[in-house]
Amino acid sequence: MFFGVVARAVACVGVGVGVLGAGAGPVPAVGRAADLGVTLSASPRPVRAGDLLGYTLTVWDAGPGAGSRGAELRLPDGVDVVGMREDGCADSGRTVRCAFPVIAAGRSRSVHILGIVRPRASGTLRARARLVGPADRATRNDSAEADVPVTPSTDIAVRLSTPRKGRSGKVVPVRVTVADRGPRDARRVNLNLGVHNATLVRVGGAKCPGLRRNKLGRYVRCFLGHLRPGHGRTVTAYLRHGRGTGTLAASAELDLSDTDPSDNAAVATLR
Repeated sequence: MFFGVVARAVACVGVGVGVLGAGAGPVPAVGRAADLGVTLSASPRPVRAGDLLGYTLTVWDAGPGAGSRGAELRLPDGVDVVGMREDGCADSGRTVRCAFPVIAAGRSRSVHILGIVRPRASGTLRARARLVGPADRATRNDSAEADVPVTPSTDIAVRLSTPRKGRSGKVVPVRVTVADRGPRDARRVNLNLGVHNATLVRVGGAKCPGLRRNKLGRYVRCFLGHLRPGHGRTVTAYLRHGRGTGTLAASAELDLSDTDPSDNAAVATLR
């Protein structure tokens, strides 16, 4: 699903430019009267670990003549490039280089780069853009920065405990424990429960308002509230499964970034 999100995010980008780097040839010289500048923006702000983060780099010509220069974007250590459909851009590690055709006075060209925030990113992510190639008559607008704060993080883990054996048609209790491994408080923690080849009859130990409206009992969201570091919350999901093997999937959501998303979900098998 993640790669589908990335594909949709980059599909809307269609700015044609030329590649700066090996095989692309030299950057065209700047028109003598041209004043080119660069701006950089990032969205969303703030971000969480694991979020997609989009950058828009724009080169504009303040005139009075036409000109052209390349541009370079350096991403922070906490961001990796995952999407870019720009014919004139190439990335190497966290550096993206682009070359633009001649820009007329009063016009601009933009490119869009999609990144992903690393799980353990923290603080402020600062990206830097600058123009490259022959200098123009004004250098004060030849560089730009974009700062994106990262939401503080903690580690939420989900663990399931099931009976060794259940009987077809009988109600089977499954214990779901959600723990905050620290280092910060998570003030809004939600638990998502989904079942296959079974019916979720009820949930004990949490508020799950959608369960009463869901006649099939296939999916429910429960509100766990505030978890402190080193503490957890255990709820019990009561399931009635049919013939064969049933499954219960549980995943946690929180208001912070998560330093280890790999333990945010767990699956139990009912036999």
